[in-house]
Amino acid sequence: MVGLRKVAYAGVFLSMSVAFQPAVAQSDPTSLQPGRSRIETIEITKRISPAFGGKSFGTAGQYELLVGRAHGFADPRSVRNAGVVYLDRVPTNADGLVGYSFDIMILKPIDLSKTNGTLVFEVSNRGRPLLHTSLLNGDGDFDKTSGAGSTFILQQGYMLAWTGWQADLGGSEGGDLAADYPVATDGDRSITGWVRDELAIDGSSGAQVATVPANATAFEAPLYYPLAQPDRPQLKVSVRERADDTPQQLPPDQIKVTGPKSVQIKLAEGFDRGALYSVEYEAKDPKVLGLSFVSMRDFISLLRYGSGGVHGASNPLAVAGRSAVARTIAIGLSQSGRYQRDFLYQDFNVDEAGRRVFDGMIPQGAGAKRGFFNARFAEPGRSPDLQHEMRGYPGASFPFTYGDQIDLVTRRTDGILSRCRRSDSCPKVMQLDSDWEQWQQAASLVVTDEIGRPIQLPDNVRAYMVAGVPHATLPPHAGIATPQDMLRRICEQRMNPLTWAPVLRALVFDMNAWIADGTEPPASRYPAAVSEGRVSIDALRNMYPTIPGAPFSPAIGKLQLVDFTANPPRPISAFAPYAIGVMAVNGDGNAEHGVVLPEIAVPIATYSGRNTRAKGYAQGELCGTLGSSIPFARTVAERRDAGDPRLSIEERYKDENDYRDKLTSAARQLVADRLMLKEDADAYASYSLPK
Repeated sequence: MVGLRKVAYAGVFLSMSVAFQPAVAQSDPTSLQPGRSRIETIEITKRISPAFGGKSFGTAGQYELLVGRAHGFADPRSVRNAGVVYLDRVPTNADGLVGYSFDIMILKPIDLSKTNGTLVFEVSNRGRPLLHTSLLNGDGDFDKTSGAGSTFILQQGYMLAWTGWQADLGGSEGGDLAADYPVATDGDRSITGWVRDELAIDGSSGAQVATVPANATAFEAPLYYPLAQPDRPQLKVSVRERADDTPQQLPPDQIKVTGPKSVQIKLAEGFDRGALYSVEYEAKDPKVLGLSFVSMRDFISLLRYGSGGVHGASNPLAVAGRSAVARTIAIGLSQSGRYQRDFLYQDFNVDEAGRRVFDGMIPQGAGAKRGFFNARFAEPGRSPDLQHEMRGYPGASFPFTYGDQIDLVTRRTDGILSRCRRSDSCPKVMQLDSDWEQWQQAASLVVTDEIGRPIQLPDNVRAYMVAGVPHATLPPHAGIATPQDMLRRICEQRMNPLTWAPVLRALVFDMNAWIADGTEPPASRYPAAVSEGRVSIDALRNMYPTIPGAPFSPAIGKLQLVDFTANPPRPISAFAPYAIGVMAVNGDGNAEHGVVLPEIAVPIATYSGRNTRAKGYAQGELCGTLGSSIPFARTVAERRDAGDPRLSIEERYKDENDYRDKLTSAARQLVADRLMLKEDADAYASYSLPK
């Protein structure tokens, strides 16, 4: 099978105009009751003890990694599970409960008495743990000392945990941590519905990166769901060069069913490698994917409140009959950040006993989006509404911010915190976004209303935007060569090597203090007003410098209106009427507002969270998640020869010591602002100018 990146969307019976409602009628509401959902057993199948080559970390001592699987039960009659789509459409056991299981990982001090009492839980990204690179700044190897990275997180005695929450992983998508949820049925019959999968063949971005060879005449397209009738399939395939183009339907002789979840598609003539293929088909056998919210809720509840396992599983973080966990913080990047916002919006931060699950949440890289996690034929691995890809996907819909707002389209009032306020379970929230989300995830709507006016965030919410950095974090040990080699041929500019990870590490400490003793965190740094640097795309065009080989592009991701009550989904209009703002820049093309890293304050290049596609790959459309970096000329002569208006490095810095002094001064200011840890700031003393 020729591999490709599958960037599908399926949208059966979930309305964009309704923020959240069960897509399938549940049991009679009068039958709902306090539930019996729980984690029943935990199997530890692997233990690395001690981890990190036996290294000891401050007063916390040595750590160990536990790997295993959790088995749980969900109660379909529980009031806490009333919103889980299809939970009443699966067989139950003798106690009337639905069984499921999922992978787990826990990193903890061997001696639990030496923890600081705080559990940091990462929502894994398509099955992949990322905190060991972003938070620990290590190389991901729990067996070696290098895996511990910058050890100050572990020296404080933090506990870390991960679970698998996606039951759609496997096959071409893969994944390290997964879940197993049951298939919903209509009695003894399969449930069917129309699904639309979008497929990209260029391997440009996303979690599933592969490329159809240049000499291929056809490709194998994996489908998200099984065909309802593989012997007599109901499907059609269309192609378009750009997302705004009218789709062109392919003739039947260019499509061949090759399996219950795959079709072979002949490449359309006249389209380049950036083309988007859409497969609409009648599918069957949806899983109860909303169980991911239940599984995460109940697992964290067990770790936090469980003692010895008298009722349900034994708590691996309990000692002497008492949990070592006093505080809980959720964290996660990209799809995992959107997941946190949806988990909170759908009111799953309260357990069966009415207790708060997470004290704090730090969604990263979510922008104003949520996701397609709990619906008929849901696709939890899919991202909503990028500029070139995945248009009209559930999750790119109102509400966009935390406090209540009125939707321009439906005139409905709602907010991400609306339900948790009623259940008295709202956590403290720190949303952390990059420059990429301003372009691709309508992120300005986190801090403005739908016509672009600044709003006041609730008292329990802070928001931080890190200027000029890309969506993805590239750990230092990985270097920049691999993504450069992979994406430079697809994107016009080189990738952006900067990372928001130092800000994340500081915010974890700030969040812990906010929860533990009420220490107020840094004020929000997420520009909303024009005076703060929030401008329209037209205003940015007028202030952007003329950089040789990098003309200004007006491309920006917008939100589409799609009727997901239709089967298949039906576009309502091209774009929703929401004002989406971007960040102002200086004469170098660098943003100066939000959280400004030393690399941006003391630059050697123009850095942006966006990039554009190269010739042969839908040229001019936005490209990937790794942003762009356009270096300054090294000398005055080079700058003048190139006609570059940006000052050269020679004109900016007297020598390398001058450059380092300015970097370290900017870093010290962030430390003073509690937006960078001293350990991260110290690293700037070793930076060098490019040769």
